[in-house]
Amino acid sequence: MLTVSVPGDSVKRRTVIQASTSELLRGLGQYLSKQCHIRHFEPAQLVMWLRTVDRALLLQGWQDVAFINPANLVFVYMLVKSMVGNDATIKTVEELQSVVLTCLYISYSYMGNEISYPLKPFLIDQHEKGCTKWQYQQAF
Repeated sequence: MLTVSVPGDSVKRRTVIQASTSELLRGLGQYLSKQCHIRHFEPAQLVMWLRTVDRALLLQGWQDVAFINPANLVFVYMLVKSMVGNDATIKTVEELQSVVLTCLYISYSYMGNEISYPLKPFLIDQHEKGCTKWQYQQAF
């Protein structure tokens, strides 16, 4: 691990050559927290969202091994970054969760071992918020 100090920055920044799944999840949560400025969002919520979907698919028999690993998280990050960017249109935790779960579903579709995955674990509220997720997916 290499520690880099930026002039005028009181916080030391780290350039990570190799990171664990937990470190990448924490980093993605912190990135979204800084990027989106949503009042009630905590980076740990992102970890819960992703791990909940992964666990549900494991328990339902849709996958034999966990999908959430460093390589797949990098792919999720690239999708999330392209959706969030500097865009201030995401105003609530629920909207952010929809975006993140849409990116996760796309990641499963491209990188997962199965031909298809059930939609239910990726939806926030099947009746009200589900269409929001697809509106974001259409933005891709």
